[in-house]
Amino acid sequence: MAKIEVRLDVLAKLKGKTVLITGGSNGIGRQTVLMLHGLGANVVVGDLDVARGESLVKEIGGNGIFQKTDITNWESLRDLFEAAKSNYGSIDVVMANAGAPERPPFLFDESFDGNGLLKEPDLSIIDVNLNGVMRTAKLALHYFARNPPPGGVLVITGSAASYFASPPIVRYCAAKHALLGLMRSTAAMTKLANVRVNLVAPWMTETEFSSEASDIWGSMPINTAREVAEALCVAAADDTLHGRALYVAKEIVDFELPLYKTQEDWMTLKQAAWFEQGRERLALGMKLPGAHYLKDAV
Repeated sequence: MAKIEVRLDVLAKLKGKTVLITGGSNGIGRQTVLMLHGLGANVVVGDLDVARGESLVKEIGGNGIFQKTDITNWESLRDLFEAAKSNYGSIDVVMANAGAPERPPFLFDESFDGNGLLKEPDLSIIDVNLNGVMRTAKLALHYFARNPPPGGVLVITGSAASYFASPPIVRYCAAKHALLGLMRSTAAMTKLANVRVNLVAPWMTETEFSSEASDIWGSMPINTAREVAEALCVAAADDTLHGRALYVAKEIVDFELPLYKTQEDWMTLKQAAWFEQGRERLALGMKLPGAHYLKDAV
């Protein structure tokens, strides 16, 4: 088990850094902003919840700014990055944290139009939980390349649903699975750009959404928002972590490194060798870095 401890000497590396976080007004985001402020970071908060966002920035004093941000709108999100750069000169860490829960059923919910035909399902949650994060990642890499010196850290808020089936929240699970692919693919290409990329995958956490499921969850253990905030800050601060997924269930466990170390067991030795050779050939052919992002960590 690759358990990761929360160490104050590691978190202290965030002092003086400028951290941009989406979805920072409530829940996990709010607790992360408070923690970052306590560590001495400058925090740039983007969220649709203006009242809570502005209240939070007032609470943390002069080390942060808030801007209303819609991650499904490119110009709105780009303006947030521009505000961060204008105020602080550079952006050291981007936390792609904004997301939306899934409430109504999907696969077995049948709604019909006026002609009695099946209606197209609502897939707007995909635009928030996947496309919004991809927009954030694209902007992060753009602004990291313009830092003096170039570089930065991208931390993506995934979910236990990034790894495990999570019925009945099918759209949410599909998007969070996709974020794991986004992290892995991005991390494989960013080492030479001095950019680290990690994902945090919390299971059930105390948020407004979990309160709706409290009767179902019962006495099962549940993360506090603060515990997930700690994992986000560790993923940002620990410069030994790259291409890693920090699963949070009352403690932090890295899922990616053990998977990589045992690749030959679950793929077979021959298939693992073929896979690595094929990936490196494709990377070289496309003139991308060929080294696997976890090789140096093994």
